[in-house]
Amino acid sequence: MPGLVPKPRHYPPKWSDHVLIHAVQVGVCFAWIAYMLLVLVGLFVGYGAMSSIYSPLHPAIAVAMSLMVIIGAVATVWAVVSSTNRLDLAWKGHQTGLLMVGGGWFIFSLTYIVMPGPYWFSAAIGISQFVIAAAGFISVMFVERTTRAAIRETGLEA
Repeated sequence: MPGLVPKPRHYPPKWSDHVLIHAVQVGVCFAWIAYMLLVLVGLFVGYGAMSSIYSPLHPAIAVAMSLMVIIGAVATVWAVVSSTNRLDLAWKGHQTGLLMVGGGWFIFSLTYIVMPGPYWFSAAIGISQFVIAAAGFISVMFVERTTRAAIRETGLEA
């Protein structure tokens, strides 16, 4: 809806206000964490019905990509729900988290692209998640730029 600006329920905003305003992003981050936790747990207890998809993954690659996505998603959620007065710190944490997530999904995609066999669907999942992380990174970058420009115009400090 044009002109709709989400407003927090509390002033200063609480973490719950941040979660409600960024509900989709927080939900996606928790889905990424859950997915990669399943990949990590599967290394130790087996993948069951998903063994045809995940068994060919080298354990080092599975651990690296999973940890990158999990740590990046946690950093992204922290940046979103943080009530810090330092916007620059929150933006950099957000961008760093999304870069790590994107890197993890890039490794995921590349692994299935070069792996022999019919893994095109797994590669497509990884590519789509990489695109989501990249779009989020670009979005945060634009928000940071426009906010900094507005601060310069008005002479106010954030």
